[in-house]
Amino acid sequence: MVNIKFLSFWLLLVAGMVTIGINSCKKEDNNETEFESSAWLNTTKLGIRVGNDYELKAALVINKGDRTEKVAAKHVTWTSNNESVATVNSQGKVVAVAAGTAIITAEVDGKIKTCTVTVSIVAISNLTVSDGRTSSDGIISCRLAVGGYGSYFAYFEPSNATYQTVTWTIEDENVATLSFNEDNKYRITGVAVGETRVIVSAGEKTVIINVVVRKAPEEGILIGGIVWAPCNIDAPGTFTENPEDAGMFYQFGDNVGWSATDPMINSNDKKSWYYYVGSIQSRLVPGWRLPTKYEVERSLYPSEETACEKTTVNGVEGVKFTNKITGKFIFFPAKTGIRSWYDGRLSSGGSTYWTSDAMNSGDDYIPAIGFSFYYASYYDIYYASTSTYRKQYGFLCRCVASL
Repeated sequence: MVNIKFLSFWLLLVAGMVTIGINSCKKEDNNETEFESSAWLNTTKLGIRVGNDYELKAALVINKGDRTEKVAAKHVTWTSNNESVATVNSQGKVVAVAAGTAIITAEVDGKIKTCTVTVSIVAISNLTVSDGRTSSDGIISCRLAVGGYGSYFAYFEPSNATYQTVTWTIEDENVATLSFNEDNKYRITGVAVGETRVIVSAGEKTVIINVVVRKAPEEGILIGGIVWAPCNIDAPGTFTENPEDAGMFYQFGDNVGWSATDPMINSNDKKSWYYYVGSIQSRLVPGWRLPTKYEVERSLYPSEETACEKTTVNGVEGVKFTNKITGKFIFFPAKTGIRSWYDGRLSSGGSTYWTSDAMNSGDDYIPAIGFSFYYASYYDIYYASTSTYRKQYGFLCRCVASL
């Protein structure tokens, strides 16, 4: 027979031991949850440029007294206090939107951690506007005839600038218009006599194009946006009577002598017309000047607006440039020969025309417009090619309007 008292004792003993064990486990569990924890981010300060991104990473850090342990978070919520500067998605990816500062907050299993994000830009340090010959980072001058035009382009530094948009605006479209060409240049076209400005801006940099539009001489012919004289220069201050007439030879150096009355007769009587660089302008027809090398290469070239052809006018070989819109043309005699730089003798061959571009006042060479038909039976020349010659050569002169 079972002793009931003995059995009850053992049952109470077992129950007590189980209770002690359970309480012990609970205590250990309580010790685990009582460890301090905090949020962790892979960085708390971030510098980033507009357009770039960065992935923030979050975790939970548990402090176990003698050591810390980083564990994966169960739940992370990301927010930005300034989304106009930087945004953040649910994965912690930060995208820089605009210059400024934003605070990215991560809530990691109830714990908070922040990252200060500073967004910067690569600013444009220099903006330059150019027509291919003259460049400026401040103010540039553009002088046009009514109906004439000039083409400009802009470039900036550094090339990796954050904001690369260049804006072009014109103040008075009654004086000049602004249009974008297929060659990625802006064209300024003169509409009426007056003055206006074109504002070119990129970032915080600005360049001003001062535009002056003047009425061209009535006899002028618009070719490639430039107003050209219809005939060559003859005696100082006069044009030739006909477009096919060669006119007088001029030099920028020593007087080596040729006929002052007939350009096609050799002479050593020291009666030639010659002028040093800088003084020849006073010998041209008032209101006209020598073209620049840039103006020649820009306008005397086949294009959608300009037709070029080798032809003969009254028995004289030359090059004809026609404005396709107006039908007007200019003709350059192109087989007159040149005057020798050492003795002034007339040599046969093609014609060469002076430009106004002296390399420097002390040099014996100066860029010149060159039309050569010496090898006309082998090939055609349909544009003006510029070369460098001695200033003592005797060349012809064809002018453009001084505006």
